[in-house]
Amino acid sequence: MFPLWLLLACNSNTKTLPKPFTTAMLATQLFSVNTASDTLLHTLHGTVIRITAGTFSITGIAEIKIQEAFTPVEMLAAGLTTESNGQPLRTGGMIYINATVNGDSVGLVKPIKISIPNQYYDSAMQVFKGVETDSNTINWVEPQPTDTT
Repeated sequence: MFPLWLLLACNSNTKTLPKPFTTAMLATQLFSVNTASDTLLHTLHGTVIRITAGTFSITGIAEIKIQEAFTPVEMLAAGLTTESNGQPLRTGGMIYINATVNGDSVGLVKPIKISIPNQYYDSAMQVFKGVETDSNTINWVEPQPTDTT
């Protein structure tokens, strides 16, 4: 006979795994910014976000939530689609930005400037606004030319 060792354990501090194919799979980055000051944010993926003083409709300390999906693996894991009005899009990446002050949503008064790192420049690329549909997908609308500055 040989000895048998068995270990049973339970950890009451177990983390709940995020649900696959949802944006919960993406890293959430939180920044606190003073809405009365110019701010420059650098994200995990190297995105640079420029927010000028007075950009938001409310003054105070804003909490900025950012999620990025730049690789096909990130997009697939988060269940993100690249479609505009039923037509497929080729993507250079997606970024989600939401601002709140004291838990209240904040409107934009001025545009935010976003620089997304990319190895290759494609002059045919455009910037789209994502609109969530009734089927919980994103329809990419309102294409605008990219600002190369």
